[in-house]
Amino acid sequence: MFNSHKNMLSPRTHVFVIPATEELLEQFREQLHEESEPTGQSLTFSSVSPSSVHLCIPSSTTVLLLGRTVNEDAKNLISNILRLRLTWNTTDLLIIAKHELTAPDKEAIERFVEKARREWSETWGEELARLRKLRPCKTLEDRIQTVRKWAKRAELPVDLAIVEEGDIKNELTMHLHIGGPFRLSPVLGPSLSLKPPALHWANWPHESELQVSLRAELPENCVTEEFFRKITEKVKNTFTWDYVYDWVSGVFVKQNEVKIVVSEVRKSVVEMAARVDIDELEEDHERAMRTLWPLFAPVVASFAQNALEIPHTMYLVLVGAPFFNKEVSHSARAFEITELLCALNIARNVVFRVEDESVRLQVDNVFPDRRPKTAADIWTNDVRIEIIATPTSPQETNNFAIEENRTASSESPMFLSAFKSKQKGRRVSFGAIRLLPAFGDEPGPSNALHVEHPILEDHSVVSDYVDRLLNGIMEETITPR
Repeated sequence: MFNSHKNMLSPRTHVFVIPATEELLEQFREQLHEESEPTGQSLTFSSVSPSSVHLCIPSSTTVLLLGRTVNEDAKNLISNILRLRLTWNTTDLLIIAKHELTAPDKEAIERFVEKARREWSETWGEELARLRKLRPCKTLEDRIQTVRKWAKRAELPVDLAIVEEGDIKNELTMHLHIGGPFRLSPVLGPSLSLKPPALHWANWPHESELQVSLRAELPENCVTEEFFRKITEKVKNTFTWDYVYDWVSGVFVKQNEVKIVVSEVRKSVVEMAARVDIDELEEDHERAMRTLWPLFAPVVASFAQNALEIPHTMYLVLVGAPFFNKEVSHSARAFEITELLCALNIARNVVFRVEDESVRLQVDNVFPDRRPKTAADIWTNDVRIEIIATPTSPQETNNFAIEENRTASSESPMFLSAFKSKQKGRRVSFGAIRLLPAFGDEPGPSNALHVEHPILEDHSVVSDYVDRLLNGIMEETITPR
């Protein structure tokens, strides 16, 4: 399903040129006959290497240079760009230029574009199939509706023009309705330090530290530079932090005893992690989490509010013995958010199996004073309190519940505990400098994190595909690069 381009672009319109190989870019540069000074109505093309498509602005016109054959490099480039445009739901013009274009070539390119769209539909179809295995609840219904909308993006028309590369300058002039000289300028990455923050953030939390992470996975290569920097800027402006450090793969912020990192694990994963040291805070674990959430929730909201329309899957990663009622390996586990919330909505607790033993998530220790029912409840300022007689098994769901809504304020116990420690003396640690997860120089446990599927009565969610996917994600979290 293709549309011919009809919109007239202004001279200020952004156009990205992405070659399948660097040689093709040089050939294109020669065709433009660059002049020293622009004259009249001109347009500057932004050139991006095929390995740096994240530097593109998806809502801009994009030109792909393929060369003589539609080889694997060309196919991968088309697939990456289609996936990027579907992720960001853009319908702007896509121009694919091929050397010595023939009618069979054009048909082959159109078929490959359709294949990329089918792969998108299949990917989110698999997610829908996984969700349908869960027990129904409002949270699940909302997630299913959202995923259906994402899957339907594959049905939208593609504003596509397939042109002969040898005459690309004239073709671009015709399609963009702009005369005069064209320019070509490379897009550069951010001018930030390559070094992770030189603070005491170990590759793995210390024994006295609790860590909560929310990990968002987008389609492959679809975390754009523009999107990620927008998040990190919002994070930096959330509070007047004691310390802020920017580097090329993220931002580190610190307030009192709470340390937070927002990092780009790879071009499809954004991770938000918060740590608090119980020993430094000189409080119990419940008070520690009351200190952590008021600072961490707005950080997560910075991502969530900007990712409402962006296809992604979220995981909650917990590291710390107080989060579980029994000892588990390395005191670490991970949960897909929808499965976690379904368990909380239906069974009002979260139970999972470790071999033949049932282990319960200590929900009150993870979320003091509240039981989230939706994903937004995790990071909202509207604190929902639900008093529940916690069942001793997943079958016991007839619980007495009282709900009370109130708006978090400076008088909230959570906020008071977050800032009152400012007045206390502080213990200073001069431990060795450690790097962040995925950048660490000290190996973490190779199989420390396991993704669990909560048990709901006799309904256990099992998906080999999801297990393989999530176990790989969790191993990557703690494996240094």
